[in-house]
Amino acid sequence: MCWDEPVQLNGELSVYQLTWGAYHKNLSHNLTSYTISGLQSNSQYNVTLQAITAGGVGPPEWEVVTTDKGVNVGGIVAGVLVGVLLLAVIVAAVVFRDKLKDKLNKGTSPTLPPRELPMTPRQPSVANSNVKKNKLQEYLEYLEGDTQHGLEMEFSHINIQSPSLPAFAAKKDFNKPKNRFANIHPFDHARVKLSPISGVTGSDYINATYILDIYDKPYFIASQGPKQSTMVDFWRMVLEQRVYTIVMLTNVMEKGREKCAHYWPRPSESFINVGSYIVHNHREERRELYSIRYLEVVAGDQKRVVKQYHFTSWPDFGALERVTDLLDFMADIRSTMLANGDHLLVHCSAGVGRTGTFIGLWNLMDESDRDRRAESINIRQTVLKMREHRPIMVQSAEQFLYLTKCIAAYIEAPHLWSKYQEDNNHIYDNGAFEDDNPIYANTEGQ
Repeated sequence: MCWDEPVQLNGELSVYQLTWGAYHKNLSHNLTSYTISGLQSNSQYNVTLQAITAGGVGPPEWEVVTTDKGVNVGGIVAGVLVGVLLLAVIVAAVVFRDKLKDKLNKGTSPTLPPRELPMTPRQPSVANSNVKKNKLQEYLEYLEGDTQHGLEMEFSHINIQSPSLPAFAAKKDFNKPKNRFANIHPFDHARVKLSPISGVTGSDYINATYILDIYDKPYFIASQGPKQSTMVDFWRMVLEQRVYTIVMLTNVMEKGREKCAHYWPRPSESFINVGSYIVHNHREERRELYSIRYLEVVAGDQKRVVKQYHFTSWPDFGALERVTDLLDFMADIRSTMLANGDHLLVHCSAGVGRTGTFIGLWNLMDESDRDRRAESINIRQTVLKMREHRPIMVQSAEQFLYLTKCIAAYIEAPHLWSKYQEDNNHIYDNGAFEDDNPIYANTEGQ
């Protein structure tokens, strides 16, 4: 693909942002062409390009591109993005100018961000993405109709409006080996920080992010599946962040590749040592699609039982066949999870696709429960709000469609999956393991 340079800019051009399907890439401001590799043959893609300066992000230029049938597209040129990126970032410039005026009026000096990063406030405009609850089936028909062209367009809007924010910590050389995937980085402003270990560079870093609930509290932690080399950090995070419930949405191995380290004892083991932590599996309950484990982690004088819900039937990048599969799983967690704890830890392999779909559905269900009389629901806004904290949450269009189907089913019959079901047969009272003076504290805060 190729393009012309913008003819009118608000400040010096710093980077181009290229989006196709569920993928993003920042390109050097010196480029006027780029070859997209790895596209599937006989497939349609929405390709979008935006110019970014210190003043903000310009309006998108986009084109629908269809790859040839039967052609080797390993290095295919996706097509030509037409036109000139006119009047780039004028709107963002006004917002930026007004903010500068406010700071000057207060007698303070504005601090500009690094030139290579978009500075924009970029609150996505989602006023037109509200869906009437009684029109959800029509909305689903729109998404799935015409060979899912509506779904492609809707997901393209989400990708265009998703922010690209600084992730300096994740990209430091000493932290790179801790990332399971080279392109999934927690944004700096929302990353979970471990208590630093004296003399150990980067000891506060883990690939995990706080995600807000509907009350704008950082209730969720979205994490990658721990690697063998980060299992100690994973359990350190569980204790420091007062996690009592873990939701695992991946298998340890998928398609012959490790997707997550086996951070709890195998059936043949009574316990495992993870650094200075001892992890026991006290009990395991098996369901058709998932397992529930009661894992006790011991660190010195501190003990804690953590309840792990492990869903084993969700394909990577994809969705489940039935909405009831996830809704039943969600209802079980919401009605039986341990009550204590500050955060709900959710992870798959990368911590964005299945993890984002799960947290998104949780928030949409809570939103529906909070006001059953509300006429509309905003699924796109829910996804964008998560993406302001961690990139690519709800990774694929297929997952967005599945999320929409799930919340539509819940709104139609909320009583089937209410989180207020009572479970009075809890064998484990986790309070017995609570330490009023835990030896771990996140000294750097959130």
